Amino acid sequence: MEDNNLFYCASKDTTPMMSQYFATKAQYPGCILLFRMGDFFEMFFDDAKTASSILNIALTSRGKHLEQDIPMCGIPVAALDNYVGKLVKYGYKVAVCDQIEDPQEAKKRGYKAIVKREVTRILTAGTLVEDNFLNSNKNNFLMAVVPEVVKKTAQIKTVSFAVIDISTGDFFVNTVIANEFDSTMDMYQPKEIIIPSYFEKSEFAKKLKTTKISLTFLPDSKFNSTMEKERLEKYFKVKTLDSFGINSNNELSVCGAILEYLLITQRDNFSSLPIPRKMSFSNYLVIDASTSKSLEITTSVHGEYEYSLLGVIDQTKTAFGARLLASRVSMPVIEKNLLEKRLDCVEFFIKNKNLAEKIREELSICPDMERSISRIRFNKFAPRDVGDIRESLRIMIKIKSILNGSGLPSEGEYFIENMRDFSDLLKLLDKALVEKLPAGNKDGGMIADGYSRELDELKYTKNHSEDLIADLQAKYISETGINTLKIKNNGILGWYIEIPATQKSKVPDNFIHRQTLVNNIRYITKELMALQARLSEAFDEWFLLEQQLYAKLIEDIMKYYDEINYAIKLISLIDIYTNFAILSIERGYIRPEITDEPILKIKNGKHPILAAHIEDFTKNDCELTEDSRVCLLTGPNMAGISTYLRQNALLIVLAQIGCYVPATEARIGLIDRLFSRIGASDDIARGRSTFMVEMIETATILNQATEKSFVILDEVGRGTSTYDGLAIAWAVIENLYRVNKCRVLFATHYRELTVLQNVLKNIQCKTLKVQEWNNEVIFHHKIIDGIADKSYGIHVASLAGIPQSVVKRATELLKNFESKNSIEHLEAEEKTSNSVEDLISIPKPISDQMSFFYDLDNDELRKKLKAINLDLISPRNALDILYELKELA
Repeated sequence: MEDNNLFYCASKDTTPMMSQYFATKAQYPGCILLFRMGDFFEMFFDDAKTASSILNIALTSRGKHLEQDIPMCGIPVAALDNYVGKLVKYGYKVAVCDQIEDPQEAKKRGYKAIVKREVTRILTAGTLVEDNFLNSNKNNFLMAVVPEVVKKTAQIKTVSFAVIDISTGDFFVNTVIANEFDSTMDMYQPKEIIIPSYFEKSEFAKKLKTTKISLTFLPDSKFNSTMEKERLEKYFKVKTLDSFGINSNNELSVCGAILEYLLITQRDNFSSLPIPRKMSFSNYLVIDASTSKSLEITTSVHGEYEYSLLGVIDQTKTAFGARLLASRVSMPVIEKNLLEKRLDCVEFFIKNKNLAEKIREELSICPDMERSISRIRFNKFAPRDVGDIRESLRIMIKIKSILNGSGLPSEGEYFIENMRDFSDLLKLLDKALVEKLPAGNKDGGMIADGYSRELDELKYTKNHSEDLIADLQAKYISETGINTLKIKNNGILGWYIEIPATQKSKVPDNFIHRQTLVNNIRYITKELMALQARLSEAFDEWFLLEQQLYAKLIEDIMKYYDEINYAIKLISLIDIYTNFAILSIERGYIRPEITDEPILKIKNGKHPILAAHIEDFTKNDCELTEDSRVCLLTGPNMAGISTYLRQNALLIVLAQIGCYVPATEARIGLIDRLFSRIGASDDIARGRSTFMVEMIETATILNQATEKSFVILDEVGRGTSTYDGLAIAWAVIENLYRVNKCRVLFATHYRELTVLQNVLKNIQCKTLKVQEWNNEVIFHHKIIDGIADKSYGIHVASLAGIPQSVVKRATELLKNFESKNSIEHLEAEEKTSNSVEDLISIPKPISDQMSFFYDLDNDELRKKLKAINLDLISPRNALDILYELKELA
């Protein structure tokens, strides 16, 4: 946000409190500053104007500065999280300036002393850990990037990046080539990106600004690889980073930048970062951003989770299991052995359904232990996080007991036999903690009775202070005979004795006068002062001792951090396995056969998203082999072509995350890249038309697809003239067939393209079954061999609500179009037409004369024909030309 620097400087009339505000604001100019004042966090100047609008709270004023009213708004301290979450969601950074001393302590320095305040935390989109700020089913990644620019061309060659989710402890680093960065972004979906200031005005940054991601530009010095290497070595207490696998200066830069950014935003509130892990994308199926969006892998085109692939297969019971599943859907693997192990695990739970259901019952009540333990690691936890860990350990012990000796397979390093049962830690937590932990620990109350004798004694004194005061009051009433004597307390005098002024004569000599009021007189005694000191000391000693015992418990928990983290990963996997097993049983999914051969054989396949919401979904087959890798689909879109294309791509994704698939038979050759070019869209912000976007996406496919890739294309070339589009589509198919040699489903309305089956060996031609009956068209949504004889576009237009007069006229024009033989005939008629009416009545046919694409190979002949002007040549010249053409032919 832009700051008005005019306001953020003190003047001679500035109050001490506002001077403190200005000094703090100057340190955090890019943040909305929340300034603690008693029970409220106040905002001033532009911060107040911005926040009041977003949070829908009243904008008032407080005093004047430079002879102008100071805008102000505030939020209750108790409601901080609710309001801050909204500000961060809108892309703002928030600095929380809290009171770091008790106001009573400040008063000891003088009546006008200012309470000490300090920024205790900066909240940004990528550094949140609180549950009420986060989506429990998704990671919340902070990303740092450093592009590598080729000096001669100023083009970006590679992008090094690091991503961290401090709410879970995941920390990854890698470098990708420039044109794969979009796929990386789609894979991690970061909420905030840190970039060197050098790139702020670059095309790279401009493109990122078109997204909803919060961007943070840091000085280039924060990305100095030498300094960041030293910082990382010092932080992780190692002499070399070789074991981390970080082998480039830019990767060191992004890791160090993340470390420094967290030190800035989290202050001293986190203990340790996890070691960054080097990711190897060579083991994962690459799905670019446009393909992911087109296939609705993580969200639907309308942003709905439940109508995405992830949404329909996610029946996980834990938040950490859901996050792992989301990660797997975004990063399918291409290792056959790993996939077989995953499928073995799913099959195990299918064969042991009762076991799966018993485990899922336990998992359904399991708290989000992964985020709780991470909050402890980053010192952002509350007592309830400790309680969640206790309950999670209890559930993990049960699951281990259920699965011990069951023969559960493993997909990798996580074995149920290697998981600690945590009985010793659970026993400690059960003994030490109260059953229902408080929301915060500022008032204590976390340690259970019986855990510490010393604490219990102090707690008894603290909790029975009223009884002790009442006993002393009864004693003084008895000694003085003043029945109206009361012992009271206030914040200034502390405990005191209050007696009516009319009873003054009965006051004993050991009562020390403190204050005279209109109707009452207040006294103290040495005995009362001693009791007050005793009670105050008891509370302080009790609170201090409880905090010490509580801190020791946290230390004991963190001693098990690695074992707990291991257990979380294992339980996440079990959650996914049981999820897939129950899903497969309920929906009739089958285990796919995974192979390295370049084939795709699906029998009675169903679209996993649509079939989950449509009861009678039509099943379809698909078979692409090494000898027949390209299938041309013709027919009306209304009959289900786009659905069929996406369906087969989604079945591959399911298989390559280790899930069963909706089919009766599935033999799937592993693919390394998945490409989709379906649907029309433009990119107005970057000045790209729908056709330009289509061509860019098509170019990406042609440039990147390999023999192990799978491509689905729909209506390539329809955004330009008929011949241009037809030529482009023709050339694209040839390239995919001869150069890329990948598996392809190519849908088109250009029926002329089907002659390619006579030119290119073993291209399949399929269409959708359509039936005409009683002047009605019935779409069966069934894929069959053959070529569509019609597109049925006018019928679809009618179904869409096009006025019947327009439909009728279109039908007449279509008959005229189909009666003509060539474009040239039409163009000749258009040139000789003398009226608008004539032009309207003349049809413009789609030519079937596809021989132009493969018969006229003689360029000289073509040039000679084009040069002839039929209106000017004489009969003799015409005869000469014919002889010349005959010789050329």
